Amino acid sequence: MLGELVWYRNFTLSKIISAHTTTFIKICFLFSIFLFISATVYANVKMVFFATATNTFIEPLLFSVSLLTNHSSNTNCSSKDSPILSVNPWFITGFCDAESSFNIMLSKSSSTLTGWRVQVRFIIELNAKDELLLRSIQSYFNNIGSITLNSRNNSSIVRWSVVGIKDISNYIIPHFNNYPLQSVKKMDYDLWRKCVEIMLDKKHLNSEGLQEVVYIKSLVNKGLSDNLDLIFNSNPDYTELELKKILENNNNFKDKHIKPTYVPNIEPLDPNWVNGFIAGDGSFYISTVKKNEYCLFTPFLAITLLVRDKLLIEKIKEFFSGVGSVYIEKNNLTVQWKVFKLDQILTIVSHFEKYPLLGFKLYNYNIWLEIVNIINKKNHLSAEGQTKILELLKNLNKWN
Repeated sequence: MLGELVWYRNFTLSKIISAHTTTFIKICFLFSIFLFISATVYANVKMVFFATATNTFIEPLLFSVSLLTNHSSNTNCSSKDSPILSVNPWFITGFCDAESSFNIMLSKSSSTLTGWRVQVRFIIELNAKDELLLRSIQSYFNNIGSITLNSRNNSSIVRWSVVGIKDISNYIIPHFNNYPLQSVKKMDYDLWRKCVEIMLDKKHLNSEGLQEVVYIKSLVNKGLSDNLDLIFNSNPDYTELELKKILENNNNFKDKHIKPTYVPNIEPLDPNWVNGFIAGDGSFYISTVKKNEYCLFTPFLAITLLVRDKLLIEKIKEFFSGVGSVYIEKNNLTVQWKVFKLDQILTIVSHFEKYPLLGFKLYNYNIWLEIVNIINKKNHLSAEGQTKILELLKNLNKWN
């Protein structure tokens, strides 16, 4: 009898345990279903949020996606913590031909024997939407110099500046010696490099070396300011008040030094240099002519430079197998290469398929290319195609 009771107790206990186990399994299964449904709902809510977001939010998102498609290392264009792009050295030179400046600064100083302080600067200044590209270029140069963010004319500007003479000597100059500039800017660079050599030899600390620096500065960029020209090329006994009066009475005072003539390199342009230069100075845009309810769209690629760079413009046209036309503007100060015939535009497109652009220009190019494809397929002749192009144009070349 006692054995039967023990058996019955054990049997009952096992049934209870089995029942609880079954219930626990059912609860786990139902909880798993709940988690799956919750995750699905959350994902759909996110999709709705992104789909209804404003253009201000979507634009940088699309830009990041477009860069990610072409350069897997990039995820965001505006954060200093973003992965850095891999940039070809020739692309950097082409971009610097378009966007950089080589400056020589002179300022009065009571701590030097000459009474003047000399400083050289290498600067690239861009719209803040190209911060990632600028930081990638800085990374190529071993992260020398500093990057600052400023506001100008309701736009955010990002600036990379290198002023350390050793950094310039160890990184900037070796790069441009190995990958030479191709535009008229090379003349400024060669003179600027001469000034760096004078500073490395400490010759700028005596009056003779300072005069050589002043002469070099007179040939670089816009030359000497009126004030500096009067100080160094006029009677040294003039007081500041007398110099000020002379400047007030000579508003058209011009620098007397003549810049050397620019002769471009005879070597063919490197494709990556071309990409870098177009990323800086190229313009992808769409001309729109409205006729009643119908719009005529024409895609353009254009580069506009000072007329001194006409030979470079011709060389770029030659690189693209002679497509496009070169125009001298009416003011005779600028020269422009322009491509607008559809078959020639498609030749340009084939180049960028092999050598993708970088930076925010890539974002604009992708919008422009989508419009080109619509036109090439003749879909722009339909109402739907017209509407699609007009929507795309709302985001093309929007830098602010």
